[in-house]
Amino acid sequence: MSLSLNDQEWIEALSYKYHDANVVRLAYVNNDLTASLSNDERDKLWNQEEAEDAGYPEGTPEEEIKKKDDEIAKKANEETEEANTVAKRRGTRLLIHGNGFMKNVSLMVRCT
Repeated sequence: MSLSLNDQEWIEALSYKYHDANVVRLAYVNNDLTASLSNDERDKLWNQEEAEDAGYPEGTPEEEIKKKDDEIAKKANEETEEANTVAKRRGTRLLIHGNGFMKNVSLMVRCT
């Protein structure tokens, strides 16, 4: 991409890439269990990828599946409500739930 201020001289601009991630919800990290770890250990743990949920074991009754799904939805709603309404100090960690994320150490996110 090139930029021009006068249509005669063109300046080569930095490359721009847009990534379309799907954020489902946000949640604050209330109990940061990594606070007692060293910086390297903490970064390694935070950057570790989590496995996708495999679902329920085969043979699980419908009532139990519905009950667990309701509990998960209730907890998600409470966390989302907290993230949307409660002010936190700058630097508070957030869990971002969704899909289509790109793993990149230079990727920056700003929540406003």
